[in-house]
Amino acid sequence: MTKLSNVNPGDIIFTNAKTTNSIFIQIFTGSTLSHAMIASPDGKVFESTFKKNSPENEFRNVSLDKAIEGATRVEVYHRVPPLTDSQITTMTDTFNRIDSDPEAKKYRRRKAFQSGNLWFMRKWLKILMAFCVGYSIYHSFFIIDLVYILVAGTFGIPLIKIFSRLLAKKFPHNKLTKKMTGTFCSGFVAEVEKKLGSKIYDSLVYKDEDPRPVDLARACRKSGVTTRTIYKFTTDGELISVSTKCPQI
Repeated sequence: MTKLSNVNPGDIIFTNAKTTNSIFIQIFTGSTLSHAMIASPDGKVFESTFKKNSPENEFRNVSLDKAIEGATRVEVYHRVPPLTDSQITTMTDTFNRIDSDPEAKKYRRRKAFQSGNLWFMRKWLKILMAFCVGYSIYHSFFIIDLVYILVAGTFGIPLIKIFSRLLAKKFPHNKLTKKMTGTFCSGFVAEVEKKLGSKIYDSLVYKDEDPRPVDLARACRKSGVTTRTIYKFTTDGELISVSTKCPQI
């Protein structure tokens, strides 16, 4: 019997663990979550996960208990209402389509890493703004603020995106700029949500970017169509506590 209860197809599941990869992702994203997957029929889950020694098992439909093995925190976002039969078919077809393409189903760590790049850029722009404001106040030299607003406010992230597209067009085989094939955990779940046309996908802040697990979890809460159940386990897999939160309207 599964350790989790009332998990229906389409429910989104987030986990963490005490592994090095999980801890690094949690620190890198400022979150308690490091992995995302989506429940499939028959008590299983669809997921994209990194398997160094068995890459053939990275994109898989696996039992729920096996998928959460080693996790110390599991958050399940239950859909309200659950998916219809036609939506479950759409979700399954999306998984099968990716699974049939050897390149599309590869787990891309670099793609997962780049999902946080623009987040870092935005944070650094905010830090730079704070520095400029502090410097101008201390030295009464407010032209610094005007320069920052002109450059970061007018150009900022849009300029970075335009430059990236131009570079990719000029050097189409450049690995740093060309469109990457493959997927990763939250990127795959977001693709399923896009195919479903769900409110969860609509609630993503940046829909043109691959979301991190924490971005997807925030979208689940913001959408108002989920209830959240949080499970906490010991490192030996013993259940410590269960708590449930209602939809975020």
